[in-house]
Amino acid sequence: MARVDEHRGFLPRLAEHHRCSLRDLGVERNFAVGSALFHEGSRADRVMAITGGLVKLSRVTEQGREVVLALRGPGELLGEMSTFDGGLRSASAKALHPTTVISMPSHEFRKYLCDHGDVAVVALEVVASRLRANDDRRVDDADHDALGRVARALADLATDYGRSSDEGTVVERLMSHDELAGFVGASRESVSKGTASTSVGRAAHRPPTGSDNRRPRGASTGGFMSEPTCARCGAANRAGASFCSDCGVALARRCATCATEQPASARFCDHCGTTFHAERDRRQDGERRTVTVLFADAVGSTAFAHGRDPEEIYRLMREAVGHMSDAVQRHSGFVCQFRRDGIMALFGAPIATEESPRQAVLAGIEMQRRLQTIKGPGGMPFRIGIHTGPVVVGAVTGDGDYTALGDAANIAARMEQSATPGDIFISAETWRLVHEFVVCEPAGSLTVKGISEPVLAYRALAPTGVRTR
Repeated sequence: MARVDEHRGFLPRLAEHHRCSLRDLGVERNFAVGSALFHEGSRADRVMAITGGLVKLSRVTEQGREVVLALRGPGELLGEMSTFDGGLRSASAKALHPTTVISMPSHEFRKYLCDHGDVAVVALEVVASRLRANDDRRVDDADHDALGRVARALADLATDYGRSSDEGTVVERLMSHDELAGFVGASRESVSKGTASTSVGRAAHRPPTGSDNRRPRGASTGGFMSEPTCARCGAANRAGASFCSDCGVALARRCATCATEQPASARFCDHCGTTFHAERDRRQDGERRTVTVLFADAVGSTAFAHGRDPEEIYRLMREAVGHMSDAVQRHSGFVCQFRRDGIMALFGAPIATEESPRQAVLAGIEMQRRLQTIKGPGGMPFRIGIHTGPVVVGAVTGDGDYTALGDAANIAARMEQSATPGDIFISAETWRLVHEFVVCEPAGSLTVKGISEPVLAYRALAPTGVRTR
């Protein structure tokens, strides 16, 4: 595990006047929890120095599996490798805590290193220490089986981020079980077993138990701590889950205010009175946003299912929806509805991003590529529709899901319904925002119920290779 140590980073090693000069080179930027700082494969025109928070670096394999490479904290550099060799980003960076960085133009940072040899030496020392750490990790991996690698990673997490308690060392969970599995090169099942069966796992990888260790600002789940851990199998579950996704047992959760354990059915904490539905109430108010809406659906699923084994249909649809959801999440989107044979996803809400139209179209392209791998008698093509425009996002009813209402959602749905099997139709509004990044061709005009003027459509084909304007 790459530790976050204020004495090992880049900035703490520099003289004060160099730190001030580098601050003057760039601008300060803030990132909320879950926000992407940059994406793998994008053009590296800026280098970042972290001044607060925690960042996860990861890559995605050809099979779509995320591999966590490292965690970076205050004082550390991000994106320096691309600055040195001129290549594209080799990894994606996402904020695990509210994060602040100094964002500097890459050419200015490189020039500063050329003009100040002592700063360049520090940068080389940082890179060298990372390479040595990677060598040590590869040697350690060869000496341990999967459970051993999980235990070692958990011990490192406890050393780097732990706090003392009566039960030992406890850390707030920084990575999900899937992410930890990618980091140590093990299966999710091995991680679940490791965290459930070892004293290291129980001590190091669970939500905090002390009342003075509440969730980071900006990460509220409406009164409950995030990722409740199953007491039966040790699996980590998504925030707000009532039942374990691995074994189906009802989950107990902890109050975010006082950290006392509560049953999954509780509406209020019986210790401090905190409501567990505050976040739902806040989201029910609704908020006006400009978002990119994506609809994806199977073509002819009713005819395809006729006469076939229901278990086969279930398996194929579950695999298809999994591919679609993974593509949305990889490109910073949010699946707001699971339909019988498709999904509705939002880009730009709940978390606002400047690149939401491009991310939506790239997600659609990745979806179609992944869906082609699904094998089934006769095949089952999918179609996708995308549109960018103003909507109101929120929960329509007290128990409703987070969704988007407005013409933008209606037009996106119409794009999907009009797309030919295997294609991605995008509106002219989306095309104007992405045509530099995606190869498109005209697909004619569509009539949308309730809208007097025809709506122009384009067929999205493939990325152009351009990463940024």
